[in-house]
Formats: sequence, structure tokens, C-alpha cells
Amino acid sequence: MYYFIEFDGKLFLVLKNQERTFPSAANEIPFAIKKGASCTVDGETIVFCTPTLKQFPKEWSYKDDVVSEDNVAPIVKKAVVQSKPWKIGKAFILNDRREVLLVKSGRGPSKNMWSLPGGVSLYGETAAETTVRETEEECGLRVAVVRLLTVAENASLYNKDIVAFIYQCKRISGVVHPNGDDVIDTKWVPFAEALERYGHYAFPALKKYFDAGGTVD
Repeated sequence: MYYFIEFDGKLFLVLKNQERTFPSAANEIPFAIKKGASCTVDGETIVFCTPTLKQFPKEWSYKDDVVSEDNVAPIVKKAVVQSKPWKIGKAFILNDRREVLLVKSGRGPSKNMWSLPGGVSLYGETAAETTVRETEEECGLRVAVVRLLTVAENASLYNKDIVAFIYQCKRISGVVHPNGDDVIDTKWVPFAEALERYGHYAFPALKKYFDAGGTVD
């Protein structure tokens, strides 16, 4: 187990075998810490912690710098990359029969899972722009964003910290068909069934939204 101790973008590292790495024992940490979430990197558990400090740790390394420095252990670099959240855009599309469009992933960590169309944002891209682009790429539909419905957060799926913006979208043009690569199938599912049956992180967030009185246009 390793302790990923971060304060305002800086990391606490210790020197072992001429490499800077995470502390792995409590006696290597000269201050109090509060443990938070954890993830796995190369089979090792990484526990994210916040320290109790009296002043800003000027001597610590900036998190964004360690990935390019020579004397830093590989597990530190991988954990830093893994700790950066994914911003995701998702499309909630209803047809005239009040069915919602679902896509089945053909690869990656979500392989064979049914979810809403959408994906990870590119650099400089808004979540709404991501939603439009990914929906056309995945299933051939050109859509327009109507409004933001809700935001889903999940820190366990894909071993990543995910923030997904779920938008109500309307079809502009195109015919639904899977692209055969990252999406291998599509289907329309009754609105209520999708919320109750599917466990992908978007659906619990949507169910909470609608249970609280949320609506779609």
C-alpha cells in the first residue's frame, strides 16, 4: 500500500533506492493525514490522503511536474496520471415512444456494457461539444443539446474519477446505427426500464434527478 499525499497540487514523496516515491509506512509520514478514496496501480493499492500542515509545503514536488522528472518511481507517475479525472459528455435521447437510446460498448473498460451515447472530452472541448461529437461518431446521429439534466460522479468505474455531464439532446439528422468499433449495438429501451434495469453510472444519477421531480422537454 502506498500513500498519495497531496496538498494544493503538491505531493509528499520520500527517497528510497535513489528514487522519490510514495511513503508506504506510517512511520515515513511526519504529520497527520486523513485517508480518502483508493485505487489500484500495477496491482498496488494507492490511498489518497490529505495532510494536516501548518504551512504550505514549498519543498514538495508539484504533481504535474513529477511525470516528467527522472528520479521519480514509475508507480508515482502512473498514479498521478490515473488520479486526473475524466470529463465525460452523455446524451439522453428520447424518441416519440418515450424510449431512450442506449449503446453497447465493444472495447475498453466498459466492453459489453449498455450506456448512453457519449464519451471522454478532448482537450479544450466542453462536455456539451463532446456529447454531440461522440453521439455522431458512435451511432450516426447528429444531435443538438437541449439542456443539462444532471451530473454523475463515480470514483470506482474504470478505476478512475469520472465526472459525467448528462444532457437532454434532440435528433437533428441521421439514422441510428452502431459504428462497429467502440459501439457494437444500439437499442431503444422504455424510459422507466432503462432507469431501473441498467447499472451504468449514468442511470442512478438520472433516476435521482427524475425522482426529485426533474423533467425533460
